[in-house]
Amino acid sequence: MFLKTITASLVLTVACSAAWAEFNNPSFEIPNPEVADSRISSLLSGETDWMTMTPDVPAGDGNPLAENDGVLPIDSVAGWTVFGQVDWKSGPAVEPTNGFWEAAHGNMSIDLNAHDRGGIMQTVSTTPGNFYTVTFQMSGNPTRVEGETTRTEDQLRTLQVLAVSGAANPDLGELTTFAFENQDYTFNANESVIAETYSDGDPISNMNWVAKTFSFVALAEETTIAFHSIFPEGVAGPAIDDVHLIEVGIPEPATMSLLAVGAMGLLRRRRRS
Repeated sequence: MFLKTITASLVLTVACSAAWAEFNNPSFEIPNPEVADSRISSLLSGETDWMTMTPDVPAGDGNPLAENDGVLPIDSVAGWTVFGQVDWKSGPAVEPTNGFWEAAHGNMSIDLNAHDRGGIMQTVSTTPGNFYTVTFQMSGNPTRVEGETTRTEDQLRTLQVLAVSGAANPDLGELTTFAFENQDYTFNANESVIAETYSDGDPISNMNWVAKTFSFVALAEETTIAFHSIFPEGVAGPAIDDVHLIEVGIPEPATMSLLAVGAMGLLRRRRRS
């Protein structure tokens, strides 16, 4: 009991001293419809419930993706830079009868696999030597991929979070080479649906989003945080939403192991408010 009391006190101290450093557009919402690209507006109108974004294949003649779902420019999700291919998914709040799946927060979320694996990144201001925790919600696209033949087997979706000092190029090779901190996260997409009754492409009302944390000590006045898909290849990858950055400050050695727990407590309190 004494140990539990000490632990609770330390967590409360960490949570109360933390500050929101924050990302731009943490839940990937649609820009103001008055200034939105016409293809983005199709999400608002319910003409489509998802859109592929890729900087590698420009929209226009000769783009095979444009015939199916269109291609949005690299900066379509305000505040975030895309590399590879990702899907921007709308939820029932945008199109109640045809939303692709329920977001963890707001109306939109990101599938890190479109026609192939991709990722998103953002550069934030940081204080060298200070401890930061990234919190995010993770789920997985339950559409079956190659090798997944039944709903009773695991459908693993894996992403990696990277921290790179300074501003970085949207190139996965460079990001992985220069990252000073990284961590992998896996979600079983069978947990985002009722496996026995789900058919590929059905709208999903409950994705069973799971809260995750990623922590690092900043080395520079700017840090780039990137999320990218590791598995599977092709379509239907890990999904993310509700991404936040918490600056904890300079941690005491005794509280290092509790910082992520304290950050999660702060996140839960913020989402209830």
